[in-house]
Amino acid sequence: MFNKRIVFTIFALVAFFGLGTGTAWAQPTTDTVVVTYEVTAVTQINLNGAASVTIVAGTPGSGLPSVTDSSGVTYDITNNAGAESMRLTGKIDIAMPANTTLSVSVTAPSGAVSAGFVDLTATDQDLVTGIDNVDEAAVAISFRLAATVAAGVLSSATKTFTMTIVAT
Repeated sequence: MFNKRIVFTIFALVAFFGLGTGTAWAQPTTDTVVVTYEVTAVTQINLNGAASVTIVAGTPGSGLPSVTDSSGVTYDITNNAGAESMRLTGKIDIAMPANTTLSVSVTAPSGAVSAGFVDLTATDQDLVTGIDNVDEAAVAISFRLAATVAAGVLSSATKTFTMTIVAT
């Protein structure tokens, strides 16, 4: 009878304290948190390189030929503002001398339309329209210098070309 009491007491203690039953004292808990996210409009361009155009020869009786630099300048563009949401404009800082024209042709990124060669002035000119969501690098830009014989001889000079990406 004494052995039965010891066994019963040990069994009661084990049951009371949960020893050996595999029951955990702490219950797992879960919780939640709200995550807010946003992607804003990212519209950027970056010009790379430099151009040089020099008229050095001509054909007698045919005037002066235009000269084009198609390898010196490229641009990178990123736009996520939507379909046909942007356009590229361009200008030079100061007007060209009389009887000379500096033109630019900006290759359009995928899905957009280039205006081809556009004569540059000190006022913004449309160069590319219909720019969609795009991310492209090293897109070509060509500069062309044209002059008549009435321009005479011009010393080397520079113009600052500014290209801007703007909403349509």
